[in-house]
Amino acid sequence: TTSTFKAHGLLPFLGLSEAYSGFPNRSGRTGSLSGKRHSGDDETNEKSFQKAGDWMYNPGRPGAQEYMPLTIVQPAPNALFNIDAIPRMPAIQCQASITGVQPDPTANSQFDWSIQVTETVQASTCPSSRIGNCTLAVNRAAVPGGTWTPVFNSIQGGDAVITVRATVGGNTLQASVNIRIRGTNPARALVTQRLGGAGTAADRIACHESGRRQFDTTGMPLRGRGGDVGVMQLCNPAASCAQRWNWTANVDAGVALMAEKSSPARSHLNKHQVQGHYPNNQNLDDAGVLLRETIQRFNGGAYWTWNPAQNRWEPAPPNGYVAAVLACQ
Repeated sequence: TTSTFKAHGLLPFLGLSEAYSGFPNRSGRTGSLSGKRHSGDDETNEKSFQKAGDWMYNPGRPGAQEYMPLTIVQPAPNALFNIDAIPRMPAIQCQASITGVQPDPTANSQFDWSIQVTETVQASTCPSSRIGNCTLAVNRAAVPGGTWTPVFNSIQGGDAVITVRATVGGNTLQASVNIRIRGTNPARALVTQRLGGAGTAADRIACHESGRRQFDTTGMPLRGRGGDVGVMQLCNPAASCAQRWNWTANVDAGVALMAEKSSPARSHLNKHQVQGHYPNNQNLDDAGVLLRETIQRFNGGAYWTWNPAQNRWEPAPPNGYVAAVLACQ
C-alpha cells in the first residue's frame, strides 16, 4: 500500500472491481476511469486517494470520492467559439493531461479525440424547421502528445461535446467538455455584393426578409415565425444544415430559388400578351411586370391577374410582400 501511495496516481489502477464514469470534477469537466477499486477499508482508501490528485464525487457511493487522472485542460467548459464572417470554422485548440502519474505519461501517450457539434432545430410550420437536428462530427484516433485541433469539412454551429480517451497501464481513461460554436454576421455590403449588387431583386428580398443577416443576436441561425432561416429566410424547399450556418450557401440558395420562380412567372404572364408585351394598368415595362410576379412567387402566390374586359394585367397580390420588398434598400 505504501508503494502505491508513493506512485501518486497508480492507486486507482490496482486491484480493480468497479468502473466509474461521467462524474463532474471541480472544474465542471467530466471524466471516467474504467478499472477496479482498491480493496480494503473505505476510509483508508479515501485518505490514500486524497494524496493522489484531483477528486470527483461519486453519487453511487455516498460520501465516497474517486481520483480522475485524465482531464481536458483546454478548452474551458462552456467556452464560446465563433464562425467568422467569411465564413470559416473556428480553430479549437484542445489539450488533455494525464495527472497523478510520475513520470508524466502525457507526452508519450496516444489519445483518441472527437468533437460532435449539434444544433437542435425547433420544429414549426416551414419545411426548413422540420429537417431534424443538424450534426457535425470530427474524429481522430491515435493522436500523440495530448494536443489536437479538429479540422472541419463543413460549416456547422451549435452546442458541442469534445471527448478524449487514452489507455494508460491497461486502463481506459476518458474526459469530455462542453463548448459553444456560434455564427458571425457578414458585413451587409458583402451580402449585397454576393446577391448581384444594390437594387437587385434578390438584394431587396434579403433586405426585407432579414436585414441581410444570417444570425440572431445570440449567434444562432436567424429564424422567422414559421422557421424560415437565414439571410434569404429560406422556407420551402427546406434549407439544409449548411444553409443554416453558411451565409454564402443561404444566399446562393435564395438566388437559385429566384431564378427557379422566374420560369413559372414568365409562363403565367405569357398566357396573355398584346403584340408580344404584357399590358398593365401600372404603366410598367415587361421587365417590371415580370419582376413583381417573380418576387411574389418567391414568397408565395401570384401578383398579376388578367382582366379580359380591359385586356390587361392588373395587380391582385395576396399580401403586401412585393411592395415591402421594393421599398427596402
